[in-house]
Amino acid sequence: MLEDGFTFKIGDGNSSFWYDSWIFKKKLSSLVPFVAIQDTQLKINDVWFDGKWNLQHLYTCLPEAIVTNIKSLQPRMVNDLPDVWTWHHSSSGVYSTKDAYRWLLNPLPIVNHLNWQWIWQLQLPANIQFFVWQKLHRSIPTKEILHHRQVCNSNLCPRCLVAVESIEHCLFSCVETVNVWRACGLSQIPNSIQGIDNFDWCRKYGKIYGNIVFIIMWVVWCARNDVVFNNHKASGNRIQSMLSSCAAVFGNQSDASPHVINPRLVAWTRPME
Repeated sequence: MLEDGFTFKIGDGNSSFWYDSWIFKKKLSSLVPFVAIQDTQLKINDVWFDGKWNLQHLYTCLPEAIVTNIKSLQPRMVNDLPDVWTWHHSSSGVYSTKDAYRWLLNPLPIVNHLNWQWIWQLQLPANIQFFVWQKLHRSIPTKEILHHRQVCNSNLCPRCLVAVESIEHCLFSCVETVNVWRACGLSQIPNSIQGIDNFDWCRKYGKIYGNIVFIIMWVVWCARNDVVFNNHKASGNRIQSMLSSCAAVFGNQSDASPHVINPRLVAWTRPME
């Protein structure tokens, strides 16, 4: 608990951006699927320069929650002062048992900003759980991400060939995807992603509509991959069949019931005497 009373103060920014615990009291490398080899040697002062965080230059994709928290920090670099941990609850920044005892008597509520446990508790197969985890970490290998990593030559959507294939475009706003959401009776979903944090969106709409939200995203991604790797475009009926099969197998615990679900009603009838 005492570690919550310490704050990391950036001085010269010579700490490792990925492998020193300078934010969330965790190593950033532990919060992403992998660190791109081009980024492994970066220090904090390699990313903070010209008075701002230059996260767009990273080859490694960071989750939105982490980007937001990093950007909330506005350090003042001091060349001759090393990065240090300070005791937040004293004016000098120096830890003492007296200050610690006083702080422990009135502890602040601990807020876990990165609680991913709910993902692994979804009543879904592991591959869909991992897909949701990838979405939240912005690591789904769309054309935009692969192009950013210099893996492919184009960042255009392979289905519509018009827009950049971001994760949002792929799973929500591509005309092919919009048609899927509409066919499932969830035409409002593509517009719901605007102005809301990625993590909060998944929690909110997962609670409202249940597993079907994640199943639709997964099936859309599978259909997209069929286009990319097999040059085969699944028909609307085929996609609907895949969705119905998944929904029937994995259930749909929710407060609303999309049209793609065909619920089985069970009732007891008193036998005739």
